[in-house]
Amino acid sequence: MEAIDRKYRFKAVSIESGRLHTHNDAILFLAKDALLPALLAKYEELCVMSGVDRHQIKGVQLLKERVITYQKCNINKTRLPSVEEGKEEKRVCKPNKQKGGV
Repeated sequence: MEAIDRKYRFKAVSIESGRLHTHNDAILFLAKDALLPALLAKYEELCVMSGVDRHQIKGVQLLKERVITYQKCNINKTRLPSVEEGKEEKRVCKPNKQKGGV
């Protein structure tokens, strides 16, 4: 199976279950991404519309607040997302092997 996130390679451990997640089954957004607060706001909206548990929604709200605080304290690091032309572009924008989740 191809990696889900082609921009980053990472290992993350779920605090709740102890399960390991990587770029093969997860994606990574950096707090410095200037568009992340808007993305989290949309995600919160979708959670509410889908009837997601209030605890998850509260978690998303608090996450968004932490990202906004980070960006205010690190204005010099906050950037629009980008993919650099060259090797990164060839890796990140390479067509997917499979279509439709098959």
